[in-house]
Amino acid sequence: MAPELLQGKEYGVAVDWWTLGCLLYEMIVGRGPFASDDLQLLVKAITSEDPHLPSRVSAECSCAIYSLMSRVVEDRFDGTKMRSASFYQDLDWAALLRMEVAAPYTPVTSDAATDPDNNSHAEQRARLQAEFGDVWSSVPQSGSVELEVDSRRPSMEQVRAPSTCDSALHRHTLY
Repeated sequence: MAPELLQGKEYGVAVDWWTLGCLLYEMIVGRGPFASDDLQLLVKAITSEDPHLPSRVSAECSCAIYSLMSRVVEDRFDGTKMRSASFYQDLDWAALLRMEVAAPYTPVTSDAATDPDNNSHAEQRARLQAEFGDVWSSVPQSGSVELEVDSRRPSMEQVRAPSTCDSALHRHTLY
């Protein structure tokens, strides 16, 4: 839940952008951005702490996640701001809206997995390995994820608006 919901404040569609940031975080990292067995601690974390991203997450992706998960609603990415983010610079938004963009990965159904002539899973994994290199093979398939925060990544405080985010990225990636 977005911080404003947990704090009992008025809210709008920005809560959906927060949720998209949580989903993107989970897809990239393999677990949710906040966790606690204690509900009060979980609420406190969501309303007052920044998510921590492993160093293997690119600066552009970090920026997109932090911008979607900004606790300051006015600074949170929306559809327009998100389209201008460097993380999405190569995405053809018009083709996406026309449903012409192929999914980078298609899950293998149980029937396809038992078919000896079907090697689509191996082909897809090889294609992803070729495209993303060692990063893909280092992504945990399940279990816990080691959090290693990279100080060169823009912090949540540096990512308050797209222009700030892009400036922070350039400052941190030129080294």
